[in-house]
Amino acid sequence: NTNKEDDADADHTNVNANADANDDDDGTSNENKNESYEEYLARYCLLYVRTFFNQHLDDSWFRSLYSPLERHREALKEKKRSIKEAKDLLESTSKSNFVNSIRLSHGTTEVPSGHLLTSVKNNTLVMILDVPPHVTDAQLLYAIGEHCQSVGVLDVFSTEPSLDKNLYRTAWAHFETSSGKDKMLDQLNKATNSGSEVSKKMLELPVDCTDTYGRYEVDVDGRGGGSPDDKPKVRRVTVWVCRSPSPQTVTVLSAAVSSATRIPQDKQASLELAQKHDEQKDIPPEIRLSQILDKLNSDDEQLHLDTAIAYLRRVHLISFYNGCHKTKAKMASVMNNTSPAGTIHVRLKDADDILKKAAKEDESLYQDLDPDIDIIDNDNNNNNNNFSSEQQQQQNNAKDMLVMRLDENIQVARQQQHLSAPSLEEQSITQDISKLEQDCQKTWIEQHAVVDTDGKARCSFHFCRKLFRDKVFLQKHLMKKHPEFLRAEVAKCHDAYMMKSWDAEERRTVPPLLVDCGSKFGLVPAPVTGASRPMITDPEPALWKQRQRQTLQPPTRREHNNTANSNIHNNNEPPTPTPTTNNNNINSHFVDIDDMKDEKVRLSFEGITTIPVEPPKKKRKKKKLL
Repeated sequence: NTNKEDDADADHTNVNANADANDDDDGTSNENKNESYEEYLARYCLLYVRTFFNQHLDDSWFRSLYSPLERHREALKEKKRSIKEAKDLLESTSKSNFVNSIRLSHGTTEVPSGHLLTSVKNNTLVMILDVPPHVTDAQLLYAIGEHCQSVGVLDVFSTEPSLDKNLYRTAWAHFETSSGKDKMLDQLNKATNSGSEVSKKMLELPVDCTDTYGRYEVDVDGRGGGSPDDKPKVRRVTVWVCRSPSPQTVTVLSAAVSSATRIPQDKQASLELAQKHDEQKDIPPEIRLSQILDKLNSDDEQLHLDTAIAYLRRVHLISFYNGCHKTKAKMASVMNNTSPAGTIHVRLKDADDILKKAAKEDESLYQDLDPDIDIIDNDNNNNNNNFSSEQQQQQNNAKDMLVMRLDENIQVARQQQHLSAPSLEEQSITQDISKLEQDCQKTWIEQHAVVDTDGKARCSFHFCRKLFRDKVFLQKHLMKKHPEFLRAEVAKCHDAYMMKSWDAEERRTVPPLLVDCGSKFGLVPAPVTGASRPMITDPEPALWKQRQRQTLQPPTRREHNNTANSNIHNNNEPPTPTPTTNNNNINSHFVDIDDMKDEKVRLSFEGITTIPVEPPKKKRKKKKLL
């Protein structure tokens, strides 16, 4: 590394050749050093990965990624949301403004309400920013619930943490009604601003994150033992709540994609994709897309296409014009606009007229050429005349890159396998974890129950010690008053399976390591990759190769044009005389040290008018009273 740092133009192949030319002792020592350094990197990366796993083991976002049972529960929650969206879309077909709200051909960036999610359309979502990785969704739900009066918050869902933002993420709180959301914001504004009615865009929300599962007491021996002094240290953080809803992104499609000639084939493709994903997610037949189209009772193919696009986005979180294929996107990623379904695409107005006008302009461009210049042979002209207008239109459509990309995405989506369908092995693992949770719950209740000789049962927690008639009432008490300790004990059933999923992943959700690449490049992030043996790749050789490639590359077009323009400008002007050292040019700012002259400076005060200065006034002494 020192050789590469000192000489930027060093030839690495020569360095390796010189190293091979040394004696055998030096070669073996270098090999031992390289092996020991690789072993050190392997141990460091393995320790780094395992430390990250232990640090974020209890975080909600981490468990939803690597616990098979938590992934299954997230899939059930997503299925419930999809069924609710399909029912809402089916009910909205009976409204009078459904056709206008579902149309995508108005050609403006106005948001069509029929394509919005139900929670966005009803304005019942609140965005929460800068959520640390150790803060769970349950803690956010509890913190928001403290500021709710009659109407509570339904759920809190968040995005995956971003590696570029120190694993911070964005969350959303879902309320029952829009009025309940406004009341919560008013209460939070009064609490954080000492009762002032000043409206702000961002509000501070304090969150208690003392323990992941909400434990404020300590269970030392796992049977309720401990002392009043053994308490976890209180920990609080502050997150930001947005008062104004996040804007919905709308994009206008190109004229080729918005053409009316594409509507029949796009309609057929969207219907096939909706049927495929309905069967995969097991949507009830009475609320599927086919039933919605039958309820419309219309033969308008454009209306059917717009309804199918809205159904794919709202029910399955799929964007037809931006990928078409199913991804592992969550509703939070759609709201955060990090998923392809986060953008609503609107067709361009009068797209066919624009295409015809462009075609006429192309024809007139070739007609304006000089007829005396014969560029195309007569044989080719005769062959070109045999083409029909339909074939020429198909050829022009095939040349459009956006149309080609859309067709390729539709073809890939039709051939794509089921992504979210769990395998048989994962289903068996989910059942095993669920059984372990049930056994753990029974064991935990037995360990925290003290049965007296008369059949009465007492709670074994040192801070409770309540007495009940029998064990049945004690079980209800433990499940109602101390569920946080049960959740923490049940969570241990996932640890072994999460570790297997973590070890089997090739690219883990860990921040990259910073590698010191010398004074030329500084600290460069390098990702930790590898399933069985996590390692990092030294980025310095690739950076040197990139530097050498840039020096050998010819100048770009802009640099070439700049040099050419400067040469032309210099050729038109007369040559400027070259300055000499002996010529004392007045306009030159160059000073020769060896040819310096001593100059005497004389001060002259002639012609200077002095301003008369008033003499200072004498201070009067105050008479002292005797």
